[in-house]
Amino acid sequence: MSASYIAMVFVALLLLVYWRLVALVLAACLLALLVYGLGVIEPESGSAAPARTLAPAEPGSVSPEDVGPPLPR
Repeated sequence: MSASYIAMVFVALLLLVYWRLVALVLAACLLALLVYGLGVIEPESGSAAPARTLAPAEPGSVSPEDVGPPLPR
């Protein structure tokens, strides 16, 4: 018997013995996915793309605030 086969049998026996704990963890994961999918909880603001800031392209160039309002069309 190979070592991977023995390890798989050992893990399977542990899962069978602790089946209630496995069911509880799976139910908690399913509930978390359901709540997250419904949009009840929002992702952290740090995980979103950072806000863009307008800055001069080169030192000494004109920033958008210095230009003024756009011209009417």
